[in-house]
Amino acid sequence: MAGENFDIFISYTRSDGEYIATLIKETLKGCGYRCFFDYDSLKIGDFWRNIEIAIADAPIFMPILTEEYLDKCQKPVSFVYQEVMSAIGNKRNIIPIDYDNSFKCFPQYVCEDIKEALGANNQKIIGKGQLYTPSMNDLIDNWISRYIQSPTNTIEGKANIEVYTDCNCNIFKADKIIATISKDRCSIINLSEGRHRIICQSTEFPDIQQKEILTINAKLVADFIEVKLADKIEEQRKQQEEKRTCEIEEEKKYIEEGKPTKAKNYIKEGLKYYYLAEYNKALEYYNKALDLQIVTLGENHPDTAISYNNIGVVNRKLGDYVQALEYHNKALKIREEVLGEKHPYTAGSYNNIGNVYFDLGDYVQALEYHNKALKIREEVLGEKHPYTAGSYYNIGNVYYKLEDYKDALGYYNKALEIRKERLREKHPDTASSYNNIGNVYYKLGDYDKALEYCNKSLEIRKELLGENHPDTATSYNNIGNVYCKLEDYVQALENYNKSLKIRREVLGENHPDTATSYNNIGNLYNKLGKYNEALENYNKSLEIRKERLGEKHPDTAGSYNNIGNVYCKLEDYKEALEYYNKALEIKKERLGEKHPDNQQTKENIEIAKRKLKELQVKR
Repeated sequence: MAGENFDIFISYTRSDGEYIATLIKETLKGCGYRCFFDYDSLKIGDFWRNIEIAIADAPIFMPILTEEYLDKCQKPVSFVYQEVMSAIGNKRNIIPIDYDNSFKCFPQYVCEDIKEALGANNQKIIGKGQLYTPSMNDLIDNWISRYIQSPTNTIEGKANIEVYTDCNCNIFKADKIIATISKDRCSIINLSEGRHRIICQSTEFPDIQQKEILTINAKLVADFIEVKLADKIEEQRKQQEEKRTCEIEEEKKYIEEGKPTKAKNYIKEGLKYYYLAEYNKALEYYNKALDLQIVTLGENHPDTAISYNNIGVVNRKLGDYVQALEYHNKALKIREEVLGEKHPYTAGSYNNIGNVYFDLGDYVQALEYHNKALKIREEVLGEKHPYTAGSYYNIGNVYYKLEDYKDALGYYNKALEIRKERLREKHPDTASSYNNIGNVYYKLGDYDKALEYCNKSLEIRKELLGENHPDTATSYNNIGNVYCKLEDYVQALENYNKSLKIRREVLGENHPDTATSYNNIGNLYNKLGKYNEALENYNKSLEIRKERLGEKHPDTAGSYNNIGNVYCKLEDYKEALEYYNKALEIKKERLGEKHPDNQQTKENIEIAKRKLKELQVKR
């Protein structure tokens, strides 16, 4: 999304501002302006980062001042508040829209910076009915044109050209995008009469460019885009098909002759990128391998199962747990049918499915699958095998989440002893064992031991994996947790920020591990009494968790609970209760009625209710 060069960022609330926002957006778009409008402009992933980039990119910030919008301006946790403050911070040209002169006054708790930016002196009134077009013309001529050169001076006198294409492409006029055409969808280009140089640039086929149109004739423009692009697309598709056919024939020949296949080379490349934590690149190669294997070996082949498994593992790393589960189940089905129940690869599938259920917060299912894997591994591979250690380690993870720290420590220590003996001290898996034993001591309140084990883990990871690796980020995060408990907040923040920096660079803004970093930084600011900063980080964490883990995940519940804690500190007990109740509902459903976390949330709810009642009595 970065670099799309928007002219106007339209900020609104969907409950009462969507109609007028959409109307204004369509009108401005018809005049050639490029508007950021979340429904059209946001892509999957990196939600808040995309918004920040768009606000910084667009010269004009245009808030629609409805009642709900103004109410959200007094709540730091809301996206409206954050959007306005981002526009102020980026020194954007703010043109607030007062629809039909309905603005009365600001709510009580709106801060002075927002009042100044959105104040009545800055507002442009857009009228209803017959007043709409004149007021929009005035908006463009006398307001927008102060900051952006207007493509046309009035709304009237423009022609609409419907364009349909079978690929994604951009339509340019004088090197400026005037429309983006999506595959298999009809879009509209707005042009004035006259001579235009139209450039068509396909995102699929970048070499497709330029055609001069002498008139506004819709048929001519539509024909050019459909026919000329279609010709080029068909030519390239034929070339791709021919290349694909040759690749398949070559692969079959290698299989018959027992030579290394291209699919296996793709898997090697994918594995290389996986260990470099370049997961999207790894996925690209694993998918190439799978495509070839399905055609040459068939769906029900053990090697095909390996690719399904690999893709599942990468999707888990990317936080796409639904996709991960789908691919691991495909791998398991093949392995059970072809290799049998008591095969190490079948155990591997049970193990990996257990890991995904663990990530999804379904600990009962996770334990069931990990125990299946452990039983096979102990029987087939023996108790001292590294894979058996992996099962002990994963079962320890489940008990850790269930807050059974005694059993967790027992399984972690079993895994550590095997790994030190079979893999040696300096191995990533040994580092993981040290890390998780440190986490248990942290939970038990033995912070010196926690720091000792977490630092052992960090040193191994830095040496073997490098500074810029997700596992190294995890060690920094956990060391930050310990320093936070020791009330050494400078050291804690330093380690949290190291962790966040790595995670954003390597995993992306919209990854569950990045959410964990935001959450922990929020915890720190909460302890320091910096509640606005705490809310900002908690809210970022919540948005990522809702999108990637789902509304009903225990970690999402944790975010709701933490936001509730901040509102309690701010004495906004009504808001606190709303978040606490959301947290409790999720925890009861996913962790069970008797989980220890539920009791703490119930206590939070009772405290907030009591405080709210006391506040109401005082008033």
